[in-house]
Amino acid sequence: MQCQICCTKKSQFYCNNCLNISPNLVLSKKFALIEIKNENEKLHFKINKILNFNQKNTTLLSSKFEKAAMLSSRRTNLKISCNIDLVAKRVQEKREKISQLKQKLECLKNKGELVEEVQERAHIRNEWEHKISQITSIVHKQRHAKLEMLRNWLLLRKRENSTELPYTISFQPIISVKNINKLPKFILSESISVIFKFFHIFSTFYLNLSLPYSLETKEDNLLDLCGKIVINSIYIARLFKQIPYRYSIDLRALLETYDIDGFFFSVMNFEKLDHLKLVKDEESNYTLNLKYTTRCILELLNGDAVQDSSQVIYDQDRWFVVK
Repeated sequence: MQCQICCTKKSQFYCNNCLNISPNLVLSKKFALIEIKNENEKLHFKINKILNFNQKNTTLLSSKFEKAAMLSSRRTNLKISCNIDLVAKRVQEKREKISQLKQKLECLKNKGELVEEVQERAHIRNEWEHKISQITSIVHKQRHAKLEMLRNWLLLRKRENSTELPYTISFQPIISVKNINKLPKFILSESISVIFKFFHIFSTFYLNLSLPYSLETKEDNLLDLCGKIVINSIYIARLFKQIPYRYSIDLRALLETYDIDGFFFSVMNFEKLDHLKLVKDEESNYTLNLKYTTRCILELLNGDAVQDSSQVIYDQDRWFVVK
């Protein structure tokens, strides 16, 4: 330690020499010492006063503490008694349940023949379920084989090397929004007739039910026939759970993603339909009707919103909207 005045090494904070030489420092220290003694006396007086006050009021505080302890003990005793009552009630309920189960067990023992009969029926049911599962698997295999035969017979193909006409059926290009303005009318009519022939055979020999639309006459509007193809394909996709039943489809987005030919090919090959915009039925504005489907095709064909298919005319193997 060093002296704070002369900076010599000393064992005290101020050395004796510096204290003797600087009387101001000595006086200040003495005055500080006197003030500290006075403060200590005041603090001792306060402490004695507090202790004397506590000694006078110990009896009052002890009585209040005893009363609080008595109330808390009474409260805990009431809680314990309530818990005991609840446990006793649960025990009684379990005893009643055990007695009921014993009665049921006695009834079942008396009805042993009935139990054996139930077991026998369950065994028979399991055997029939196994047989039905085998038969359904065979039926599904036969249906898939029939569908494969139908695809091979009508030559439903995907052309890997062609982007303009990627899908064909019976060597005819499948109609689509992209090629409807590029192909002659007789080729489009032939393509539509082959597609509806495919629908007819598929619904008759594979589904055993009728589709929403069939080719009743060739005098229908070409775009209406395209809409019927789309609606039939959606109906089949719902039957085979490629599209969920509780959801509707944004037809415009579907046609933009797959087009008519791609959607028909994917449905008939049971391919997984990705990138579909599905909307719940209660929130959907898309209905499965011919007018709305035709309007979606027209909008994609012309790039503008069209209200009615009667605005479309055909001239020199080209379709366009009258404005």
